[in-house]
Amino acid sequence: MKKLHIHYPLLFVLALFFSAQVNAQKVAAGFYHSLFICENGQLRSVGNNSYGQLGDGSFSDQLIPVKVAKLTGVTGISAGFSYSYFLAADSTVWRANHNLSSDNKPVQMPNLSRIIKIYVGNEAIFFLRNDSTVWGIGANARGELGDGSTSSRQTPVKPKNLTKIIDVAAGNFHTIFLKSDGTCWSTGRGADGQLGAGGTFDRETPGQVLIVSDITAIACGGYHSLFLKKDSTVWATGYNLDGRLGNDTTINSIAPEQVKGMSSVTAIACGFGCSYFLRKDSTVWALGANPYGELGDSTTTDRKSPVRVKGISGIVSIASHGNHTFFIKYDGTLYGVGWNKYGQLGDNTTIDKIYPVQITIPCDIPSSINEVETLPTLTLYPNPTNGLIQIDLGAEQKEICLLVRNLLGEELSRSYFSNTSKIETTINGASGIYFIELQNSSSQKRMLKVVKE
Repeated sequence: MKKLHIHYPLLFVLALFFSAQVNAQKVAAGFYHSLFICENGQLRSVGNNSYGQLGDGSFSDQLIPVKVAKLTGVTGISAGFSYSYFLAADSTVWRANHNLSSDNKPVQMPNLSRIIKIYVGNEAIFFLRNDSTVWGIGANARGELGDGSTSSRQTPVKPKNLTKIIDVAAGNFHTIFLKSDGTCWSTGRGADGQLGAGGTFDRETPGQVLIVSDITAIACGGYHSLFLKKDSTVWATGYNLDGRLGNDTTINSIAPEQVKGMSSVTAIACGFGCSYFLRKDSTVWALGANPYGELGDSTTTDRKSPVRVKGISGIVSIASHGNHTFFIKYDGTLYGVGWNKYGQLGDNTTIDKIYPVQITIPCDIPSSINEVETLPTLTLYPNPTNGLIQIDLGAEQKEICLLVRNLLGEELSRSYFSNTSKIETTINGASGIYFIELQNSSSQKRMLKVVKE
């Protein structure tokens, strides 16, 4: 057997009508439910559905992610207490909540266009437009919308005195805005110092956060706020009885203080009462309230110093909002931890998790390629495999090309063989379903499904 040329094995998606496990590309953790965008662009939701927030046309809670009705081409998701928001590819905004739709399916929000990102707080929602302006709707009892009032708004209003906004973080009655110059501005409830304004007063219009500058990212918990600086240090302000600020005390702070023991941080996130830090080495560290195991350290003990989240590495993204949290690995693998009373982790249980467990999202595989079987009967073994596969071609082939593709139809590798009736290759990807396409010099084809354990 002569092997002319080889890279890595390559998988091809067939036109097969079945459900398979596809990784989540984006995740939004609400308080009682969660949303997912699959790698193939499909939407899934799981958890509590008392208000129709899952958008599946029912009021039934779900323990396994279900398909969100009606929507396709969604690029962004955000989950709140009792509602879900979806950003479509055309920059329109859609919402799932029974108060808006009689059939519990997503409906388009009026008066919103050119939106590039959605941020959800307690009951206040913000929309960042492509002109760097921000618009908000919803509850405003403590001035969290920043429009100079405490009146709830059903149509979008613009926070006062803000321009060149690049990011927003919405908490429980307070909001932080990040401007392009690296400064931060805050509005809303300030009773615990979460506004970083040097006091415990509320604001109805945005004012500048003290001390911090050169900020690159922001996050809000229930009653605290985090700031990531350009130098990869993290600063925190607000409520601290459970140690969520990471300053080795349980005393509230009215202005940002540096989180101790945290450097080389690339991303931050907040649960309702805890804080997460993603470091340059792709490890995740956490501190603060831990009643449901949301810190992922295999305990339910509150922490005032950062502890490493156990059992995960290679993390590139964190999603948190309430008392459960998701972590996405570089290969798309999804992990969840924390509160799971309503099945919001999507692991088909209602058991809280005190350390991260892998979450599998069932997504339908699009059927767009017809299976072709013009080559003689082939034998592929072993199947399932640990990676190494052999294929008996049944007859000698002068030239044959082998492609390996993933579930999305993306080519992973391509190999060429000549004058052989048997070929051997290795699938180097993660565990899952792959497809092998074989084509000979007469353009005869055959496609085979392989399961890698």
